[in-house]
Amino acid sequence: MYEGRKINFMFVTLLITNIVLQTVKSFITKHQLLDKLDQIGLAISGGKDSVCMAYLLEEMQLPFVMVHVNFGLRGTESDADALFVRTLGTQLSYCTAVYTKEVDTNAYAKDHKMNIQLAAREIRYAYFEELKSNGKITKLITAHHQSDMVETFFINLNRQSGINGLKSIPMKRDYIIRPLLAVTGQQVKDYLKQNNITHREDSSNASDTYARNQWRNSLLPKVVEHLPNFEQNTVSSIQILQQENEALTWLVQEKIAALVTHEENTLTIDSERIRTYPQGAVFLYRILDNYEFNYPQCEQILESSTSTGALFYSSTHQLLINRKTFIVQKYKTQEFSAVAIDSAGDFTLGEHTLEIKKTTELIFSNDPKEETVGISPELFPLSLRYWQEGDRIQPLGMKGSKLLSDFFIDQKINVLDKHQTPLLCKDDEVLWICGMRVSEKLRAKPGTIVYKLTMK
Repeated sequence: MYEGRKINFMFVTLLITNIVLQTVKSFITKHQLLDKLDQIGLAISGGKDSVCMAYLLEEMQLPFVMVHVNFGLRGTESDADALFVRTLGTQLSYCTAVYTKEVDTNAYAKDHKMNIQLAAREIRYAYFEELKSNGKITKLITAHHQSDMVETFFINLNRQSGINGLKSIPMKRDYIIRPLLAVTGQQVKDYLKQNNITHREDSSNASDTYARNQWRNSLLPKVVEHLPNFEQNTVSSIQILQQENEALTWLVQEKIAALVTHEENTLTIDSERIRTYPQGAVFLYRILDNYEFNYPQCEQILESSTSTGALFYSSTHQLLINRKTFIVQKYKTQEFSAVAIDSAGDFTLGEHTLEIKKTTELIFSNDPKEETVGISPELFPLSLRYWQEGDRIQPLGMKGSKLLSDFFIDQKINVLDKHQTPLLCKDDEVLWICGMRVSEKLRAKPGTIVYKLTMK
């Protein structure tokens, strides 16, 4: 009797293992996620999902490297995760290397003024890009499974996402692939249990602080209790949404191309034309979703499209309504102190550097970022700073002064650029709107010392 139970248990174990393995293998083949020349990386935390994927790669006899980021958010627990991953790497014969990165995520989030989750995501994906750029990997596997898809669907549904958010987690995006989307979270647990595979448990997963944990630990289990096929039916619906989204994206791509222009770090959207489109908010959301704006914001932006100067913010970007356009840039906070200038030299403010050099040549350049001026010794010290309310300038050739705010309006300089334009000043008076206009006070006259100003 005992031997019979033992044989039956072994059969069930083999069956579960084989089903998961074959399902993932077929998924990889069907969707052409890998080819023979790929250098495979596996993003691994030490948790059950990524550990399961590591063992599946081992069973498939595919050489791979492990990629682990120690975010330093759980003290010794985070260090233990990193040690577990390094040890696992030595135990799996097809794991050829383990790449690890240790970072102070709290400090990164504070420096970049973002929440911890967004900071961790930026750090993680920047490390993936670094490894890819260095030729260490050509494809990277993240161990998301079908249950993650369902959770993401409902998180985005609650955030009022459109189809682009409801399509949930894609099986591939650029070089990142997700072969574990072939199976459910329960199949992953069964695979690990039946094969007696150990993994790390993240203590934060038990907390309902994060929205994902609320769906995972409390809400979805109650639904599944009453509707046993709910998860699989939701996955099927998501897959249909993904297909519909692909078709819709193809159809609207040409229309969107006529709306937008890219220049350096700025995206410009034709606000007049988009208002002539049916469901203009849908088209706007298709553009702005990549910049972390949500659909209700897109509706508000269109409703305010004639309110020149209005600003809207996402977690990463800012949008300015500027006459007939919407201007999108990465969100920046100007918290730079004024830079004191006592003599010639190089002076840096934010992303700008002002070079001041003495010269004996009165040669005037056509380059707006270069000016040849006269600065008498008593004008020093000067300062390099950004715009402040009430700033004035006496433009070259004029007798009176003018408010900078009026100058920017006359020159059609938008609010975003106004706050990012460096100014060379003497106390409260502007001497050079760098790259635009120089003051009468800097006219090169007999007896003044001549300097060349260059803004880089």
